[in-house]
Amino acid sequence: MSRKHRFPPISTAFWDFVFLIDWGDEDLNDTAALGFSLLPRQMEAPLLEHARTFVTVQFTSRGPKAARRVATNERMRVVPHREALPATALRRRSRSAWEHGFIRLPASLWGMRSHSARSGNLSLRFHFAQHRETPFLLWQLGILNASPYPLKVDSITLLRVGPQRKVSKRGRSDFIPTRFRLFKLRRPPTTQSAYYNLTERFGSLRLHALDTFPLAAAEPPRAAAQRLIPPSLASFTLAHSFVIGNRTRGLGLLLGVGAFPFPATFEAQCNPDPLAPGLTLRLLPQGLQIPAGGKLTLPAVFLRHLAGHTPAEKALLPLPPSKGQTS
Repeated sequence: MSRKHRFPPISTAFWDFVFLIDWGDEDLNDTAALGFSLLPRQMEAPLLEHARTFVTVQFTSRGPKAARRVATNERMRVVPHREALPATALRRRSRSAWEHGFIRLPASLWGMRSHSARSGNLSLRFHFAQHRETPFLLWQLGILNASPYPLKVDSITLLRVGPQRKVSKRGRSDFIPTRFRLFKLRRPPTTQSAYYNLTERFGSLRLHALDTFPLAAAEPPRAAAQRLIPPSLASFTLAHSFVIGNRTRGLGLLLGVGAFPFPATFEAQCNPDPLAPGLTLRLLPQGLQIPAGGKLTLPAVFLRHLAGHTPAEKALLPLPPSKGQTS
């Protein structure tokens, strides 16, 4: 079975949206995850390939006696079950100027230290909507915990694409799929040998298809970012926003997180390496739990392409770093 299950694209005038399931690779400590690729139809539009989302949880010592027996400090990820899925598993619907997609998948917990499944009886729900007239995308993840164990939510990665840290010049050769390397495994492999370049493993972030340039990152004024949300989503209130790009080149991405009904800290991490850039948006909740038999709906996340065509867009784009500085 291929590492990724890609569903047929949903196309607009701006890009092709491809929802995907990454089944991961145990030997590389890559856990399964839901994600998507955003492939531009225009030259100067953002490219996000293999962007993923993760939720990390722990068992809690509170609750019924059965739950206390399995209490552990191991961090676990909520991952989709590995199974073949038909293309019809992704339901689609058009409403006014929006294209919607819905999918629900069985899920389990995967131990980050034990590298094994710890529990099942969960499910993941993913909903996305993209605007046909504006380069705007909205998505939201939900978790249903049908197990008898309450779960403490440790961290929520709303978006991760590209390497989190700068890649060495030697490591950049992994962008060439025909170049092979030898790796020393820390434990015996459980699957056949496989080669993944950086894009296949970590995903790829590009703000121009044929050129690279220095990226800068900033948290813009909330009111200025709110004004760029389509009128049909006037009720969508931003809790946090983040922009990456280059004002000189007039290209960038605006990302935002909707309001969430639980206390949490928002973190944004940008890797500005022009050859292998990366971006991570994360929430660190305080005291958040998914009760046994309960559910958790994560805050909605939006993405909009900034091309600098209007003063409002250009004002949000950060200035590139000066020589000798990094963003």
